[in-house]
Amino acid sequence: MIRRPVRRAHALRAVLPPQSAAFTSEFTRAIRSGYDAAASPRTIGNWSPMQTDFNQLISTANPRMRARVRDLIRNFPPFARAVNGIVAFTIGRGSRFQSLATLPDGTPDMLIGYGVSSDTAQETAQQGINTVEQYEGYVPEAYRDPVGIWTKCYGDTTHVTPGAKYSAEECAKSLNDHFIETSEPVMRCVPDLAHQNPKIIVAFLDMAYNIGPTAFCHSSIAKYANAGEWAAACTRMSEIYKTAKGEPLPGLEVRRNQESEMCLQGLAEARK
Repeated sequence: MIRRPVRRAHALRAVLPPQSAAFTSEFTRAIRSGYDAAASPRTIGNWSPMQTDFNQLISTANPRMRARVRDLIRNFPPFARAVNGIVAFTIGRGSRFQSLATLPDGTPDMLIGYGVSSDTAQETAQQGINTVEQYEGYVPEAYRDPVGIWTKCYGDTTHVTPGAKYSAEECAKSLNDHFIETSEPVMRCVPDLAHQNPKIIVAFLDMAYNIGPTAFCHSSIAKYANAGEWAAACTRMSEIYKTAKGEPLPGLEVRRNQESEMCLQGLAEARK
């Protein structure tokens, strides 16, 4: 169990620059003595995030605390960014389990088959994975989402067993597989998407992951895009699918607005 002073120390390490007076040798020793994961600093290498069972650390925490943190991460973006920053510094990117955008057979050309340039296909797919990770959050167990649907890992609602817990590897595979499952129909129903700026592709695929490919392909967004009205499609993203059971959900409002902004940025970049 992580002691309270250690948690505070890690929060400071994530926020303050290495030159800060807080980073005295005594302070550093105190951190490392209380938390094995910090025994070999990530900043100097020689540290594998999989050396400690971060998955177990999360799953054995107080259930009410886990639920509250999940709500904060989904509905309060500054808190989500702070958590990601702390985790990235203290545990390393491996705490997000280094999910990679690959096809089921392990090949990385997830989007090339749909016409995306081979120069940007893998980078675009990986950015899509990273964006979904950021918004969905990592929950290594079965839980009910705001509308009561059983969900696991990174917002995956398929093949969920109530009460089950999932390993880091299982969640990484779940994310990758579900990303492919939701992306392929979108690349087919909006054929010209493959020829757009990567930010537009990522925005479309992230929204489809969240609302489902069927809903996305029947949406006004897809209709605008297929009519060549890309600006209208990007703008429309911020206007729909922001509620749960008829009630506005702050986390969805933020996500839709940021998807729309990313899409519009892609359009602006493409015009340069």
